[in-house]
Formats: sequence, C-alpha cells, structure tokens
Amino acid sequence: MVYAASANGEFTEYNVPHRVEQLFEVLSEELPPDGYENNDGGGGKITMKVDSGIVALEHYWRVTDAEYEEPKEF
Repeated sequence: MVYAASANGEFTEYNVPHRVEQLFEVLSEELPPDGYENNDGGGGKITMKVDSGIVALEHYWRVTDAEYEEPKEF
C-alpha cells in the first residue's frame, strides 16, 4: 500500500502508477538488513519525501533466542 501524508499528518491511501509501486518493491527488498524476514518475522515502513527526494526506512525484526545447556546427571 502506498500512503501520502498531508501537511497536518493525515494519511490517505493512493493508487499509484505501476512504476512507482515497483520502485517501492525494490526499496523494500534492498533497504532492510538481510534476513529481517526470517525466524519470527519483521516489518516496517519506507517513507519518501517527494519534495526533497529523501527516503527513510523504519523497520524491526523479531528474534527468538535459545541457549544450550550440557546434560547433567543427578
């Protein structure tokens, strides 16, 4: 989905030309760190400021950690 924010911060969803959609697909594949989608997943958003051409990425990923303990006899 592509949204645009107005000056007062309200968001509106837009149907954009296919080329713009493709640009965001490429950005979403290239900008986040490798593997963010693995394990427990991740997500985020890409923001493009049209007037300045600045692209910003906000993202997160979930990590499950496990530790191994040597067997003990009792």
